[in-house]
Amino acid sequence: MCKFWKREKCNHHFPELTSISGLNKINLFLNKKVVVSLMGVAVLTSGFFYLTQTNLTATKGYQIKALEKELQQLAEDNRKLNLDYVSLQSMDNVKKEAENLKLIPTTEIESLTLGESAVALR
Repeated sequence: MCKFWKREKCNHHFPELTSISGLNKINLFLNKKVVVSLMGVAVLTSGFFYLTQTNLTATKGYQIKALEKELQQLAEDNRKLNLDYVSLQSMDNVKKEAENLKLIPTTEIESLTLGESAVALR
């Protein structure tokens, strides 16, 4: 700081800074009460945002756990159904079911051929 500052009340090294009237207007606008209230509003807003996001994250976590549990249950059901499908498709099972229905094995296979079309013509 220049040793002549107090006596001259100006900054002769940087003349553009000698205008104090603009700085006084800024100081009036930014007094302590305004700054403290703005900081308080900022803290409250960020706190509210934090709590909201934490709550949403926790809710999504519970939903994910429920869906994972449902996925495990569906995978187990799918495994059981696949085992049932394979066992029902086995040749032994098909033969037993044919005997239960009193079906007899065929000896001759005949195929039918149609002579004319079954669609009406104009």
